[in-house]
Amino acid sequence: MLALGIVKSHEPAACIVDDQKGIIAWVAEERFAGLKHPMYLFPERSIRYCLTVAGLKSINEVDKICFTYHPKERAVAATRQYLRNFKPIQLFSDVPFTFYENKTKDVKLLRNLFNLDTRNGPKIEFFNHHSCHAASTYYCSGFKKSKIITIDSRGDTNNGMFAIGTDMQIEKINEIKPEYSIGTVYSLVTEILGFDRNGDAGKTMGLAPYGKNYLPIFDKILQIKDGNVKVDLKPLNGLPRRLWHEPLTDAHKDLAYSVQKRLEQVEVEILEYLNKYDDTRNLCLAGGVALNCVSNGVLLQHDSVDNIYVQAASSDEGVALGAALLGLNMRVKMDHAYFGPEYDNAKIKSLLDNAGVYYYESSEPEKIAAEALAKDKIVGWFQGRMEVGPRALGNRSILANPSKAEMKDAVNLRVKHRENWRPLCPSFLAERAGEFGINHESPFMVLSFDIAPEKRGDIAAVVHVDGSARPQTVTPEQNRKYYDLIKHFDKQTGIPVLMNTSLNIQGQPIIENPKQAIAFFYSEGADMMVLGNYVLEKARK
Repeated sequence: MLALGIVKSHEPAACIVDDQKGIIAWVAEERFAGLKHPMYLFPERSIRYCLTVAGLKSINEVDKICFTYHPKERAVAATRQYLRNFKPIQLFSDVPFTFYENKTKDVKLLRNLFNLDTRNGPKIEFFNHHSCHAASTYYCSGFKKSKIITIDSRGDTNNGMFAIGTDMQIEKINEIKPEYSIGTVYSLVTEILGFDRNGDAGKTMGLAPYGKNYLPIFDKILQIKDGNVKVDLKPLNGLPRRLWHEPLTDAHKDLAYSVQKRLEQVEVEILEYLNKYDDTRNLCLAGGVALNCVSNGVLLQHDSVDNIYVQAASSDEGVALGAALLGLNMRVKMDHAYFGPEYDNAKIKSLLDNAGVYYYESSEPEKIAAEALAKDKIVGWFQGRMEVGPRALGNRSILANPSKAEMKDAVNLRVKHRENWRPLCPSFLAERAGEFGINHESPFMVLSFDIAPEKRGDIAAVVHVDGSARPQTVTPEQNRKYYDLIKHFDKQTGIPVLMNTSLNIQGQPIIENPKQAIAFFYSEGADMMVLGNYVLEKARK
């Protein structure tokens, strides 16, 4: 049986799951659109990709189509919100009914774009948004029992859910009411800091360690008691908004520090609230807030947690998977994130020939890249199936030597064109990560750890100002070619680590195809690009 999960929101995506084979394909629409977070764009190309990889000629061969919102629940929530903010001038507003309208539009789009047979074709199902988030993490974790926390900016009837998962059952214990939103608090502070509220929360997280003073107003802004979250945004109204080109001051750094610190405190209180209902030492996280690797790391270090699971696409991109799993009522162990498009060597060679650029072929591209990295070259690495989620995990990556602090500035300024204070991440050989203070597997780069003080100098380019890092641990089972590359680098340098950041520039989605990678190489500051078995190099004085 096949289920196709579809999400629109600000991260449109599609995922197809087979109840016998597991996840077949999964991709975000932004990779095809070339536009980061294309708000509410229907994921037509993502759906077509999923159908193609599954070997289907028609969408009518799918057994179920699963959407990541519940029309009736959303309409009820919108009506309640409308009545709370009721003004006579809005008497004839149609806001509460728009979600029913969206249901009709979505089915009509599938009929028009894919010739969907609405009478005898796939069964169409709609699931609660945060139920999809919960399924996307717990059903993929491999845990038989776990606490579950999902938090983002909005959902259907809630903006977060606290639950206990046991086998196939997810029991909701409590929720964040729709009028309160932790994700919105973090987004608004991100906007006040002069960043994009929809895509730059990571900048706020990265800026936070530069702050020193906690602002007590956040105790009022984000409140929690007995598992009930309340939000008061009024104290944020008087804060001056920084323009993007203005310098960051100590006040801005303290603001980032404060919202990050309060988020961590609230999440710990949610965890301790769930501890009253079950003593399982497993924890699953999902929702956009689960991309905050620093708060995830704080939860991992809590004395009630032994194991934590956050899948690679924990934000709205991930609910496409959650909906498909709910539709099939199944679990699947997800220990890698490589479900996107891939291009074989023949296709890459054809594109290189068409571009008229000089290249050479190597039967050992991992060794060639490792030698260049050991000489402090910046290397683009394009291999295999593209990752899902916002972090490059060794198939669409920019790589560099982590041992020299100046490499961070070189990558940030010369290649990524982003702020030089932003941290870059390490990829470790999984079996060597413990030497650096990493005491838990981290295949998706969504956890933060304090690097062992005696090792910080060895990988200075990937250690943040507070001594932390956001690592990826790599095993040969997860990604053989990338593992071998790090292994070759270790043999040459004695360092089982590479600096790894996404193959893109600031504000653009991760590169999807070889043509984009070639254009990127010749327009940005990388020294080498390895696409499959083919190598491009620049001569530098």
